[in-house]
Amino acid sequence: MNGSRLATPARFACAVVLAFAANGCSNAADTAAVHAGELQLDIKGRDILPSGARTRDGRPYTGAAYDTFFGDKQPRDCAEWEGSFRDGAPNGEFKLYSNCGELASRWRFERGAWVKVEGQ
Repeated sequence: MNGSRLATPARFACAVVLAFAANGCSNAADTAAVHAGELQLDIKGRDILPSGARTRDGRPYTGAAYDTFFGDKQPRDCAEWEGSFRDGAPNGEFKLYSNCGELASRWRFERGAWVKVEGQ
C-alpha cells in the first residue's frame, strides 16, 4: 500500500516532465538541422546563401538547415553555411564557412537582402 502512494506522485512528476519535454521537442529551433539537399532552395544570382526554402512538397520550410561543400551530406561538421528559416524565409543569423569549421562571415536577412554582420 505505501508503495502505491509514492508511485502516484512519482507518476505525476514523470508525466509533467514528459509533457514539458514533448512541448520542447515540437519547437522547430530544437529539431535537428536539415541538409539543403532535402529542401527546394531559392538562390538569387550568384549568392551562396538561400533567400527562401520549401519542403519537397512545396510548403514553406520552418527550421534549421545547412549545406556542405560539394553537396555531401556528411560529414555534418563540414558545413558551407548554416541558419534557420521561418515560413520559408531566412530567419536570424546565418554562418558562412570558408573551409570545414572555419567561420568566414555571419549574415542576416533584412528587407529581402543579405546583410553582413559587422565584426566578422
